[in-house]
Amino acid sequence: MPSNFEVSLTDITTNSAIVNWTVPTTDEPTTIVYSIYLNESVLVENLTETSYNVGDLSYATNYTIKVEAKNEYGISTSSINFTTLEPSSLRLISYRQNILNYNESGLLTYRGDPSPYGYINIDYTYNQNNQILKEESYYRDAFGKTGRLDYIYTNDILTGLSIYERVEDVTNDLQFQFDSEIAYTYVSTTRVDYNEYINYYQVQLEINNDNNITKYTRTNTETMHVDVVHFEYSNGNLTKITNGTNILEISYDTANNWHTYRSGFLPEIYDHNEKDMAGFICYPNFLGYWLKFMPEFYDFINTNNPLEYKCNGEVLTTFQYEYNEMNYPKKITIPERNLIIDLEYEAKE
Repeated sequence: MPSNFEVSLTDITTNSAIVNWTVPTTDEPTTIVYSIYLNESVLVENLTETSYNVGDLSYATNYTIKVEAKNEYGISTSSINFTTLEPSSLRLISYRQNILNYNESGLLTYRGDPSPYGYINIDYTYNQNNQILKEESYYRDAFGKTGRLDYIYTNDILTGLSIYERVEDVTNDLQFQFDSEIAYTYVSTTRVDYNEYINYYQVQLEINNDNNITKYTRTNTETMHVDVVHFEYSNGNLTKITNGTNILEISYDTANNWHTYRSGFLPEIYDHNEKDMAGFICYPNFLGYWLKFMPEFYDFINTNNPLEYKCNGEVLTTFQYEYNEMNYPKKITIPERNLIIDLEYEAKE
């Protein structure tokens, strides 16, 4: 039977490791084949190589690798224990029935529920420079709800954005033209049955040293009506939005934000429990209305997790969290919506 041999590990990461072993000796010339076990579950059998890459492991987890050497005369084994590395950060891969897929560059390519009964499904497409090109969303029901965004670049600078959303006999079309980082125009066209409503807007932004919007001024160039929205931040979190007499205040915990991905644009056609924009979920209509018209917030992610939405002093929504060992939420409870969201992560490479 094969003699005793040694097992070693190299290239241990958050989710993989390479197992190596020495060649056992035998009294007679013979062929030795190997089997690899992970925590007593067989991974592969009948190997003739003396190295194997073990993947799909969980981060910061203890494992036992056993190598079994076998020939016609018997079996010998050797084992080794190891722990995968703890990542510096995590990224979300599932919440509720939704899953999130990423490409090799770590960019989100799909978010949604792929089951036959799943509703929200969003595909993301990028160019060779990893700039977002297109977001395509569809809501699987009898009303044919869809949404699409097309990003337009000139010399790698975003110069235009086209947004289209439809539900039944209502369509919304937004065409943005960016003159600079702080000034742009857009045309909003809404069609209901055979009626068409068109508005033309000029937007001017003020930003802080962190490149976050502090003031948004929108002028309807036909009626000359002006809307002004002010934004306040603290510790990387959007904490206050003021529009006229309406004041929305948001408080936060001190944990890592579960919302690790780029929201992009989510059409208004979706159920209020599924709305997700600027790193916020289950947000009040007041917040959603303004975020929809501000492409700058499609990429925005808060540092921490919202605890409470309060509008004009009235508490609208509260969030309760249970946290994992890396201080990311693993469960969100939203009492006002009778909603519980379980969260799953993977190591961010």
